[in-house]
Amino acid sequence: MTELGDALTLLIERAEKVGITGMYGRQPDKFIWQVLSALRGPDDGDSNLKNLTTARVRSIFGLEACANSPTGAIVNDIPLPHRQIVRRNELLKKSGWHFKSHFEQAMSALQRLGYDVPEAERRV
Repeated sequence: MTELGDALTLLIERAEKVGITGMYGRQPDKFIWQVLSALRGPDDGDSNLKNLTTARVRSIFGLEACANSPTGAIVNDIPLPHRQIVRRNELLKKSGWHFKSHFEQAMSALQRLGYDVPEAERRV
């Protein structure tokens, strides 16, 4: 696990290598934006949903969990068991499309950039 600056540097390096080719040429920033958009968590402040989504994105992204961290981020380093994935998906469906979309795009971007995203956690 790393601090925020190191995690961001690695994300940018990976995104620049992979990139996305769109109407304006290569767009590595699209991957970066997809991950960053999910780091904050759901707007409704649902801590259960945040622990099952944002905390996992943060861990896969490479942030460390500690009270002394400048990010103060909650991070879940343990892959979710099936029952928690089912619960996460139920909460995502109730939360509406906005955060669900951010989460799905972040998990997809992380996987495409070579981060270790458990297969069971990729699907919503």
